[in-house]
Amino acid sequence: MTTSTIIALTDFSAAGDACLERAAHIALDRRWQLRIMYAAEKGGSVEPGPLARLGLFSRQLARRYNLPVEAASQVVVSEAQLMDAAVGAQLVVAGSAAHARRAWFWSDTLVEQLMRNCPCPMLVVRNAPNEPYRKMLVGVDFSVRSRELVDRACAMFGEAELHLFHAIGRTDEAKLRSSDASVEAIKAYRSQVNANAEERLLRLADSIDTRRNRVMFFAGYGDPAYQISVQQDAILADLIVIGKQRQSAFGELFFGSVARRLVQIANSDILIVPQPAGRF
Repeated sequence: MTTSTIIALTDFSAAGDACLERAAHIALDRRWQLRIMYAAEKGGSVEPGPLARLGLFSRQLARRYNLPVEAASQVVVSEAQLMDAAVGAQLVVAGSAAHARRAWFWSDTLVEQLMRNCPCPMLVVRNAPNEPYRKMLVGVDFSVRSRELVDRACAMFGEAELHLFHAIGRTDEAKLRSSDASVEAIKAYRSQVNANAEERLLRLADSIDTRRNRVMFFAGYGDPAYQISVQQDAILADLIVIGKQRQSAFGELFFGSVARRLVQIANSDILIVPQPAGRF
């Protein structure tokens, strides 16, 4: 029988500590094995004695949570090493400190590379894990992938209250405005689009596991990352779940990524689930 594994990355910062603690909570709840790794940015400073320190952390976590914890035998310094480690894992957990420190222009850190290409779900931890997730906000687009995303989120964090969110694009409305449509026509269009979105959200909510007493759902207009972060603040969700297709560094620089932007602006932890071809 193959043991399910969580990979947790740390740089021994406060964010790295929060990452290890959250990973341990999940491993204990799911009865998965935890493997911890020290990730050092290429060209950056490496903590003295990182592997010995990692071993100490693994023993402390094993005693505190009474679960198997393995410490990696080498320092991770490249994307290739991260990808190799992630193969076969059920979840990769990383801290968000690298994103908080970076400059306004593109900085392709190891965590960002992993976000872009990770073959399994990746949890970016921003907050100390004082308790299991209470509310998770899942971004959906009504495709088959959305239902799969919701099912996966519920399977992993089924104890959390579920909230669905759909961001309505402004492209068609912009076309109406450019064609000199009347204010009344634009309002009618927006009302119809919103009603359609709410109807589809209701159908999706009704189709989800009937053991849940209630599934909340919301729709918003405009940029998905911004709207999701606003909704997260409004309902005080402590976890955002978003699907993401693989994209090159060039593509993310010029076309952006909802997941990458959420890591920059959201106040909660973020679960990023790899998706097949198509957009979220």
